[in-house]
Amino acid sequence: MTGEPRVTVAIVAYRHAAYIEQCIASIREQTVPCRIVVVDDCSPDGTAEVIRRIVAGDGSGRITALLQQENIGLPANLNIALRLADTEYFVYLAGDDWSLPERLEKQIAAMDAAGQGAGLCYTDCLRARADGSLHDETFRQNHAHVFAPHAEDPYRELLLVDNWIPAPTVMFRTAALRKVGAFDESIRYEDHDAYVRIAREYRLVYVDEPLSVHRELEDGLGTEIFQPDNRDWLEGQLIMERKQLGLDPALTRELCARLRVRAIRLFKLGGDPALAAGTLARVIRARPAFDPVLWAYWLLASAARLRRPR
Repeated sequence: MTGEPRVTVAIVAYRHAAYIEQCIASIREQTVPCRIVVVDDCSPDGTAEVIRRIVAGDGSGRITALLQQENIGLPANLNIALRLADTEYFVYLAGDDWSLPERLEKQIAAMDAAGQGAGLCYTDCLRARADGSLHDETFRQNHAHVFAPHAEDPYRELLLVDNWIPAPTVMFRTAALRKVGAFDESIRYEDHDAYVRIAREYRLVYVDEPLSVHRELEDGLGTEIFQPDNRDWLEGQLIMERKQLGLDPALTRELCARLRVRAIRLFKLGGDPALAAGTLARVIRARPAFDPVLWAYWLLASAARLRRPR
C-alpha cells in the first residue's frame, strides 16, 4: 500500500484480550493505508498486554496505543481518538469486531462519490458468534423490520422510529463529526445520538454489502443495555431526543409524545429524577395544552429531585 492515509481507525477495547488481535489484524490488512489508534479502557483481562505486543512488533509507524489507567467509557475514548485524527475520514470499531479487507477502500470510494454533503457511510454487516463462526443472516436481514437505508427522511426515521445503522460499519467524514459535536460523553452508548445529529446536517451513504463483522457476545454492551426498561438506555434516549426538541417544528408533536412516555417510565424505574423532571418540563413548554398525568409526574419527579442526595 502506498500514499498518505485518508482514514483513521479507532479501535476501543475493554475485556477483549481474546479478540483484539483479530480486530487489529483486519485493519492492518486493509487494501488502503490507514492510521490506527488502539485504546484499552483499563481492561482487567490482559487486553493491554496484547496491544503492547502488537504495537511493539509493528514497523509501519501508523499504529498508536492508548492504554487508559482508569475506565472512562466508550464515548470519552472515541473523543480522544477523534482529537488525534488528522485524516479526512474517521472509523471506529469495538475490539471484538473486525472488518473485511476491502471495507475502507469501498467506503472511501462511496464517500468520495457522494461529495462533501455526505457525513456518514455505512454498510450491511455480518454477524458472528463468540467463537467467530458466522450466523446465516446478515444484520440487514436480521433487522429487516427497521432497516431503512432508502428512507425519504433518514433524520426523522433515526430519531422517531429506530436506529438501523450497524456501528461496526460506520465511516464518518471527520469534519462533519466534529462540526456536530463529536460523541456525547453523558450517554453510555454513543452511536445513535451521533447518527441523528449527522443525519440532520448531512446525507447518509449506504453500501449494500457486508464489509464488517459484529461479534454478538452475551455480555456485550448492546445485550446489556439495549432493553426498553434499562435505565441507561432510557436516559440515553431522553438526552438524545431532548437535543432535537424544537429544531424541527413538524416533529414536535411526535417527539413530545415519545419524551413524555420515556420520562415517566424512567421515573417509575427509579432513574435520574432530575433528567425526568427536566424532560417533562420541556414537554410542558413545547406542548402547553394541559395534561394532568404529565403535570402529576413532573411534580413527583421534581420533588424526588429535591430529595435526592447531592
